[in-house]
Amino acid sequence: MRIHAHVPSVPRVGIPEAVEKIVEELRNGASLSISGLAKKTGVDRRTAGKVVDMLVSVQDILRTLQIEKDKVGRSYIVRLQTRTEQARRLLKSARDKVYRRH
Repeated sequence: MRIHAHVPSVPRVGIPEAVEKIVEELRNGASLSISGLAKKTGVDRRTAGKVVDMLVSVQDILRTLQIEKDKVGRSYIVRLQTRTEQARRLLKSARDKVYRRH
């Protein structure tokens, strides 16, 4: 017969809700360990760790890339575009709209 120690159960939280809670806590200026972040948000420690790893990974990707979402008819087209291409397009657009006086 096995005897299991009683471990307080943390209610299951989906990834979207966990991301929301963790980002909100970090926006408050918190500097916490993963365990501290889990306790403060009510998210399981393993889930909190996975969410933080995911956020760091996404942040690294979005340093040089940007996600764009455009509506075409009734559908959405989603793509990753390098930030330098986006900046070049914006500058060209601005140049086309600015006229110099002579």
